[in-house]
Amino acid sequence: MKKFVFSLEKVLSLKQQLLDVQVNEMMRLQERLKQIVTEIQQLNETFHKYNKELNKQMSIGITPQEVMVYKMYFHDITQKINVCTRRKQEVEKQIALKKEEMIALKTDISGLEKLQEKQRQEYNALLHKQQELEVEEYVNRTCTAS
Repeated sequence: MKKFVFSLEKVLSLKQQLLDVQVNEMMRLQERLKQIVTEIQQLNETFHKYNKELNKQMSIGITPQEVMVYKMYFHDITQKINVCTRRKQEVEKQIALKKEEMIALKTDISGLEKLQEKQRQEYNALLHKQQELEVEEYVNRTCTAS
């Protein structure tokens, strides 16, 4: 009897390769999200640092022009934080979509693997039955030959 061959092996292999690609893309997206979060934290720390410095300068005495420079810098930092926050939201959406794609692929792969196992069991049962028939034929031939 010929060796077991799963008829959808190429499809299963392709889907597994696609899943590997999806996993790599997910890792890149998560790394990008981590970088954006770090950037937001650094901007917030910078904002708080210069806010403390402004408060300290104001207690000592500072000109209105110097206060205006601080306020413009705070506005710039706030704008950067807003841009980073929007980028973060976009990456989070991409991660959510990627998760859905991965779940769908995993479901497809699981279904194909179950089908493969079922076909393998049917093949093994047929092989076992054929081997029993061959043994029975051999026994019958040797008994009739004697």
